[in-house]
Amino acid sequence: MSTTLDETLIRSVKGLENVDQEVIGQIQGAAWNNHYQRGKLLYLEGDPAEHIYLIEQGWVKATRLRKDGREQWMRVLGAGDIFGEIAVLSQTDYPATVVALEPLNAWVFSADLFLTLMENNSFSKGLARRSAWQVLQFARLAEDLSLKSIEQRLVSTLLRYAEFNNGVWEIPRRDWTTFDEMAARLGTVRDVLSRSLRALERENVIKVEKQKIIVVDQAKFFKSLP
Repeated sequence: MSTTLDETLIRSVKGLENVDQEVIGQIQGAAWNNHYQRGKLLYLEGDPAEHIYLIEQGWVKATRLRKDGREQWMRVLGAGDIFGEIAVLSQTDYPATVVALEPLNAWVFSADLFLTLMENNSFSKGLARRSAWQVLQFARLAEDLSLKSIEQRLVSTLLRYAEFNNGVWEIPRRDWTTFDEMAARLGTVRDVLSRSLRALERENVIKVEKQKIIVVDQAKFFKSLP
């Protein structure tokens, strides 16, 4: 577990790349490092927004409970992501439940410090850019859910997490990347997702393995993009 918050990690946060050194020092001086086991609850939807979290290592999911009792995945966050800031800025409770998907190291600092940092011009401008970017991301998500087929959403999501290794596009599957998890992220159910994956396999576009999904035919794969 790290004992010092690295400046590089802070500047890796989208929007905070160019904050003043004074801001860096204030965060480093006040943040503390927490370790969470897989499945550990960081906070519940509706809890008071008292802290900001910066992920150093690992992944979390942010979810809400739908009226029909199903879990709706809102976001999956990894190293270099911060969360909790929207609730702090809007002075509301946390809008989602956040759970560690795997062993997690995260730096935590108080909502009070975050609001104090907003008085710094470089920090407030950076957060404004970050907020604008997040609005665009959610607008694209809403568009995907309403206008694109499940297969189109699936291909777009696979591309977002794809890595190019030795001339081949591969999508790593972490331990928690189950079909149920993938379906929840895509706003569908397991059976529908399975049919879409099988269809892409039958067309020799992808190959689904336990540890990864391989793009077999790059031309067909990219042609499937919306």
